[in-house]
Amino acid sequence: MNVKARLTDGDDKGGNGIEWAITLDGKAGQDVLASGTMDNGGTQAIPADAGKAKLEGLAVEAGDVISLVVGSRGGDNGFDTTVVELTVTEIGGKGRTWDLTRDVAASVQAANPHADSLGNAGVCASTRRRPRPYRQGPPTSPS
Repeated sequence: MNVKARLTDGDDKGGNGIEWAITLDGKAGQDVLASGTMDNGGTQAIPADAGKAKLEGLAVEAGDVISLVVGSRGGDNGFDTTVVELTVTEIGGKGRTWDLTRDVAASVQAANPHADSLGNAGVCASTRRRPRPYRQGPPTSPS
């Protein structure tokens, strides 16, 4: 899989920006594939050149979950509206692409988890989770 995202501050009138992470939850636990911060008023393409190796050619198995986590920076979530563009593209196989904007934006209130545009139910989900420390490093292979 190839994972790409673009984050844009949706309210640049105040606040101190956001923190973000792309994680993979699999049999071996949770791994942070990429993480960073974005300043107020900013736009950020993910991956940056330095992070491409972890987000291109990503091996996943049935049941694995790829997440883009967006949170407050320094505990201040004022003015943190963030526009999220996220695509996950299959390498090989059928070459399918899951696109959060295409799959969810027009009918965001239809369901959670939300079906994708390929006819698969329960693929995209909006969740709220408490911040927790992430294990840093590349994904580990199951033993």
